[in-house]
Amino acid sequence: QKVSKHMTSKLVSHTLIEDKEIKLTRFFPKIVDPSTLKHGKPSPDIYLEAAKLLKLNPEGAGIEDAKAGVDAINAANEISIGIGNKDILKQADIVFSNTEKLTLDNIKKFTTII
Repeated sequence: QKVSKHMTSKLVSHTLIEDKEIKLTRFFPKIVDPSTLKHGKPSPDIYLEAAKLLKLNPEGAGIEDAKAGVDAINAANEISIGIGNKDILKQADIVFSNTEKLTLDNIKKFTTII
């Protein structure tokens, strides 16, 4: 049975929030549950809500591997960092082919936000 992207996001969110054995929440000071938002990506709601929860101005950077996510970051007026195919993620400010290339030094080469 095929699971939609939306359902996958809900499952991942549920896992992060509820699963006590994985304990991923210790790495994230705040978690935005996408099911609580009025609009999903490519709306910037999830990035704006994350900035609000962290008491930050939404002017940093977001990392995404999907076009809708990059569009959401751009709509939030943040620096968009894409991970994956540069032809699909061409709207991203910076694109890395994989997460191994996603390092602070590599990001600094392309932006002055850090």
